[in-house]
Amino acid sequence: MEDRLRDSEEKFRLLTERSLAGVFIFQEGRFDYFNYELTLIFDRDPRELTHDRAAQSLIHPEDYPRFEDKIERLIRGEITSSHFQFRGLSSRGDVKYLEVYMSLMTYRGEPAVMGTLLDMTERNLSEEALRQSAAELELLNRTLEERIAREIAERRQQEQILIHQSRLAAMGEMVGAIAHQWRQPLATLGLITRNIRSAWQNGVLDQSYLDRATDRVDQQLRYLSQTIDDFRSFFRADDPKGAFSLSEALEESVSISSPQLENHRIQIRMNLPDRSIRLPGYPNALKQVAVSILSNAKDAILERRQEDPLWKAGSPSGRNASAARPASRSETTACPFLPTRSAMSLTPTSPPNLKRVPVSAFTCPAF
Repeated sequence: MEDRLRDSEEKFRLLTERSLAGVFIFQEGRFDYFNYELTLIFDRDPRELTHDRAAQSLIHPEDYPRFEDKIERLIRGEITSSHFQFRGLSSRGDVKYLEVYMSLMTYRGEPAVMGTLLDMTERNLSEEALRQSAAELELLNRTLEERIAREIAERRQQEQILIHQSRLAAMGEMVGAIAHQWRQPLATLGLITRNIRSAWQNGVLDQSYLDRATDRVDQQLRYLSQTIDDFRSFFRADDPKGAFSLSEALEESVSISSPQLENHRIQIRMNLPDRSIRLPGYPNALKQVAVSILSNAKDAILERRQEDPLWKAGSPSGRNASAARPASRSETTACPFLPTRSAMSLTPTSPPNLKRVPVSAFTCPAF
């Protein structure tokens, strides 16, 4: 009989020591038996599990009363098995999430509890991370529409700021262009007033002289007024579609840009079609495209001048100075909305060896 019992215990130990779960026998308030896997689960030295109060050190204080109650009920025979989860503590104090299966048995002639313990820490942490991700995803879905609306509002605000800055820049360019246009007429008006005073002082001011001076003043004032009308028309927000003269539209664009170009000693040469040729379209759009092309060409010419040592040193003279030659055929603009016989080119007046930048080098949007 004793041999059979020893053989049975040996087989039991052999099975439990190879088990991937922690196995224990709990009797009279202490662990009478435990396998090696149980020590790994709790990260404890085997000697720590042999003293009488080992269970209290292995189980979380909040969960120990529940564990103790299950053991007592099994021993009293109120239940034959129990399955529940509780928290354990490792040697470093880390919390372990454990699941135990316990049943009543007879060990060495006395009632005892045999338990199988599984470490569920990684699974619980994964489930917790999954629940947290699900909660975050739900929150994201709830706030997605609000965040999209806020992002759209911020982008629209940025666009409005950019549009406002662009308008301010356009206004600054317009004021600069008007200043160039008005400089000469204002100087002429000042000269006329000084001539009238000089004629009065010299006694040569008569009706004929006054009429001629008045006509010249009126001519300059009409020019100033026409300049304002041209710029007002150019910057109109509404641009109704209709038939317009191609030559007149290009001449107005050149008229707006020419003072700034001439100020930088850049000549404009045009070969435009007959004024009777009219095209359907948007005249202001064409004017703005032409002004943009002229402005880009001017910037490119000025950039090339900065790279040329002759321009850095000053205007050339002597053998390096000569009259500006007309633009070659390759330097004429080539826009899809212009007839093939229309041409417009920009040429720097000096120095002669400066490479001229063709207007055709710049992008011309389709009209």
